Amino acid sequence: MSQATTIRVPRWIQLVVLPVLLLVAFLLARPLGHVLFLFLTSAVIAFTLNPLVRDLTRLRLPRGAAVAVVSVVFATAFIALLVAVGTVVVSEARSAGDRVDAYFSQDSAATERRAPRPLSTGSSGGSTTTGSSASSSSSSSTT
Repeated sequence: MSQATTIRVPRWIQLVVLPVLLLVAFLLARPLGHVLFLFLTSAVIAFTLNPLVRDLTRLRLPRGAAVAVVSVVFATAFIALLVAVGTVVVSEARSAGDRVDAYFSQDSAATERRAPRPLSTGSSGGSTTTGSSASSSSSSSTT
């Protein structure tokens, strides 16, 4: 009978090296986060589509052709999903823009319908000139 060999990891490796490796992995994961995200996403897509490729190879289709067919179908479905979602987003954005435009045009129409306020009469016997124009006319007459 064959005996199964067990791997014994010394205690100092468990207490020192593993936490240091986790820290280094965390520090490297921050700058490489986008790359890791792309690789993980592509791995998930590949594992998801592999059963379809395997089924097509059982139908005597070469693996390269099966991968091409599944990739084209997946890309077409993904683009159709993006177009459908994009159509909804564009129509909702236009609707929101129209509502905002209607709100502001309704608000400006309401302010135009209000009666204009009468100008305040000063102590100079009904003169409606403002202070800045009165001062400029008085300074020009003195020179």
